[in-house]
Amino acid sequence: MNQTLEKIPVFASRHLFLLVLLFSAFNQFSLITADPDLWGHIKFGEDAWRQGALPTSDPYSYTAQDATWINHEWLTEILFFKLYDFFGSTGILIFKMTIGLSIIALLARNVFEKGQGNLGPFLVLSLLIPILAPGFMPRPHLFSYFFWTLLILALQYYFNAQEEAGRGAINSKFTNQKTLLISIPLLFILWINTHGGTLAGLAILGTAALYDVIRTRNIRSPLLLCALASAIATLLNPYGYELWAFFMHSLSLPRNITEWNGIPLWHLHQWPFKLFTILFICAWLTTKNKWRWDTFIIFPSIYFAYKHQRHVPLAAIAMTPFLMEHAKMWVIHWSQNLYRSVRKPAMLCLLLFGLAQASVGYLKNSANQFQIFVDPGVYPVYAARFMSENKLSGNIWNPFDWGEYLIWKLPENKISVDGRFRTVYPEDLLNDSIKFSSGGKGWESLLEKYPSDFVLARKAYQTHLRMNKQKGWTPIYEDLISVLYVKSSDPENPIWKQLNKRKLKQNPQTPSYYFP
Repeated sequence: MNQTLEKIPVFASRHLFLLVLLFSAFNQFSLITADPDLWGHIKFGEDAWRQGALPTSDPYSYTAQDATWINHEWLTEILFFKLYDFFGSTGILIFKMTIGLSIIALLARNVFEKGQGNLGPFLVLSLLIPILAPGFMPRPHLFSYFFWTLLILALQYYFNAQEEAGRGAINSKFTNQKTLLISIPLLFILWINTHGGTLAGLAILGTAALYDVIRTRNIRSPLLLCALASAIATLLNPYGYELWAFFMHSLSLPRNITEWNGIPLWHLHQWPFKLFTILFICAWLTTKNKWRWDTFIIFPSIYFAYKHQRHVPLAAIAMTPFLMEHAKMWVIHWSQNLYRSVRKPAMLCLLLFGLAQASVGYLKNSANQFQIFVDPGVYPVYAARFMSENKLSGNIWNPFDWGEYLIWKLPENKISVDGRFRTVYPEDLLNDSIKFSSGGKGWESLLEKYPSDFVLARKAYQTHLRMNKQKGWTPIYEDLISVLYVKSSDPENPIWKQLNKRKLKQNPQTPSYYFP
């Protein structure tokens, strides 16, 4: 009877830890603002669904009309369209939250047990959540986070099974390796058609397979065969080997995008990830077996995360199983007796903390009616409405991250550039777009090089200050974040007639700030 009573708090604490983690993730993953590419993802998915085919060239811009469009996220975009079509933007929010909570649950399930020692893994996962949180915008890369997690756990399962077999242990837990190895190539078929993060997945799978070959001295390693099958499986996409050619070309060139910048070392930026890295290095230095399979995956992941902060979530997920394993031992070693003495009040505090996290997350979502919020201080909400209501159509030179918003809001217009980046636009155009925004030498000639009817300038870039001095262009609309210019060197332009007759109207009503 006493033993049964003793087990109840332990069992309860294990489930309480998981509940608090999920509540915390729900709060911190509740980013309800729209991502700059979300309009495009839904629009492109809709067009592909209704046409029953992927476009081979770009129909949305006037600067790259004949350029080949390699849409490696097409399956995600169709999913986004169907979610939006059935459930509105609430469906998109539910989808991304499901991905996030599933990642945390999978990692927790991998280590939480019915015995002591769950506090250490709980603390590691509590630190992982704020590392992942900034990346939880509704974007195709969420699939890479999820598939990366599945792959890391599958590899851990495989090597644990090998270790058990090496010791002669018989455990039913490790009897499904064949099914596991068959499922990994199937995972890559989905991955290659949802997001380009497939490359990172193949890299760690190949590294693990090479480690297995060297460790076992067996060129016929099952994991190597699985890696080869997975690489072949990635050819099952609408573009075949051409998709790989695109990836190789794109990765060989620099990307002047914030998320592809490095992490400054001596700065508080990304401090949870830096702490995570320090904890991993401490754990690695104190372990006896330093050169396990995961070591050869984690260190390259850390390197690429510090080189490109876009990879921070992948590196953090890769470190998590290793850190949870060691944190469990650390906590048991120095705090088991202390934890037992304060277990009941600690569990009560944890429960209250979890409920607070859930409440804050709920308030974030309910304040916006569980819909995605379009910030008028970030996107040209008023300028786009002005153009739509006055039926102003033509070629719009626009900032990079406003392109897909304008594609949705102004379907009769053509834009200059958008977040599809190198999947559509040639390198010289991307460089010209940056030159125009920054006022680089020769920026004014770009409006002739790419015949434009309008310029939608973002004030934060101070483009409007340069445009105000530019002959042949006149501002016809201005708000707090943008100025709209029309080409005034053409006297027959019908917009001039509307302007001179004061027929351009401005709507004084506040627009809806909910997506779209």
